[in-house]
Amino acid sequence: MSDLTCNNERCNKKFNIKLRKKKHGVSVIEHFFFCPHCKTRYSSHVTDQEIRKRQRDMRKYREELNQVAKDWTAGKCFGEVYDEKITFIGQKERELKALVDNLKAKIASK
Repeated sequence: MSDLTCNNERCNKKFNIKLRKKKHGVSVIEHFFFCPHCKTRYSSHVTDQEIRKRQRDMRKYREELNQVAKDWTAGKCFGEVYDEKITFIGQKERELKALVDNLKAKIASK
């Protein structure tokens, strides 16, 4: 994986990320890595069943948006349809980000 510089003030060394997974309970999965020099822990992302479902939904929404963009370019639909899709996807992304942030905070507090 790519080089990262540790943000620990005493370390600041570059290292390659070795991503690890940890299950928390039945459905929560945390992806994280450590700085090999100072052992600072970085949580990359945390998901549960609901978040993974919404991520799958987001992929479908983006595929639909791509089709609408192609149709709009070909003159098969109006720009308003595209704008509505963009607005809808933006709202869903904000909802998903809030869920992810809440779950990540919950895991970090344990």
